[in-house]
Amino acid sequence: MIASVAKTLAEVKALPATEQDMLLLRRLVHIYPQMQVTGGLHKANLLLNGDPYGLGIGVSGAEKMSILHYLLGTPWTRLVNAGFLSDPAGTGFFAPTDEGLAAAAAAAERRPPAVSAERDPDIPTAFMSYSWDTPEHKNWVLRLAERLRTKGGVNVILDHWHLPIGGDRTYFMESSIRDSDFVLLVCTPTYAQKSNARSGGVGYEATILTGQMAQQITQSKFIPVLRVGQWDDSSIPIWLQTKIGVDFRGEPYNEEQYQVLLRALHQTQEQAPPVGPKPSFQAPTYIQEGGLVGNAVTTVLESVTTDTDSTQHKVGGAVPSRPKQSPEAYAFYEKKGSDARVQVFVRPVDSSADLYSFETSAGEYKEGTSKQIDLRYLSCDLELKQNGYTRMQSFNGTGGLRFNLP
Repeated sequence: MIASVAKTLAEVKALPATEQDMLLLRRLVHIYPQMQVTGGLHKANLLLNGDPYGLGIGVSGAEKMSILHYLLGTPWTRLVNAGFLSDPAGTGFFAPTDEGLAAAAAAAERRPPAVSAERDPDIPTAFMSYSWDTPEHKNWVLRLAERLRTKGGVNVILDHWHLPIGGDRTYFMESSIRDSDFVLLVCTPTYAQKSNARSGGVGYEATILTGQMAQQITQSKFIPVLRVGQWDDSSIPIWLQTKIGVDFRGEPYNEEQYQVLLRALHQTQEQAPPVGPKPSFQAPTYIQEGGLVGNAVTTVLESVTTDTDSTQHKVGGAVPSRPKQSPEAYAFYEKKGSDARVQVFVRPVDSSADLYSFETSAGEYKEGTSKQIDLRYLSCDLELKQNGYTRMQSFNGTGGLRFNLP
């Protein structure tokens, strides 16, 4: 019955096209004997009020006609084009062909993978997508899957276990991706190449995955697991590069990264501490040479206007305790072969006075004019690259007017 698979129009539309077609075909084959006496399968008869032939049996009245109209549209047309339904007399009365009967029988015999069979609300399900690079790589994937299942409390769906000989690979991939809580994508240069080129099983999975991601772009279902290569399009498929992943390079892989993955799968990520009360702000006063008294901002602004050669302005030997503005420019760097990372921020301090700040996660802080900070931003980028860092990401919120990196 259709209702055993989907009870609403939205659920029907969420199914892969092939599954929609087989859902309709199996039901048509079932009711065809009783319709054969009136000429065969006819859309008008199938849409009669009350659904007398039981095409949508089990579906609630509020959803039934919407579902039937939808299935007798594009899915019906695909079945006809595929040669599963035919109208030899051209009268609008159709019958399942031998090919259609065989396809319906094959669909009925398909058993879904162990996603639903092992479903437990406290046990996350994760489908592993990978390319068969080498026997060693397949064995590495198998060992990781075994560890996640036996020691990590994760129901891992893997073709090695859940796709038997004679099983339907297309159905396995579609249902596993759709029904799993998470999809782990083991990324290597071979995986990225096949995925981007839509080649082989990995390519077909990519087609399904991109459609799923378009519907769930803000969700964390899809997790890249970098096994070999770099965090760029040489190892990460283009369509996956906006997703945060885990670094499993090296033999053995980093145990801390494994724990990060495990926490993500069990949705027990480390929580941020509670937000404390608003602090009391009181601008300190400074006595400059000649007896001038002012606050911290006044001191900084005066030093900027009188010192055009230096871009470093620290108040009282520390970074000024003013609220941070949103960055206008940002860059993130990683050092190959290590865990070293550097973040760089350029923020407006006072746009009307052309005062900006330059800050790095390594502790450097400078203030100056947009020209001075732009020069420091460029030179920092060059210094980090010369020291073995790779720029992984950059952002420019000025529309390219200021703070551009090569």
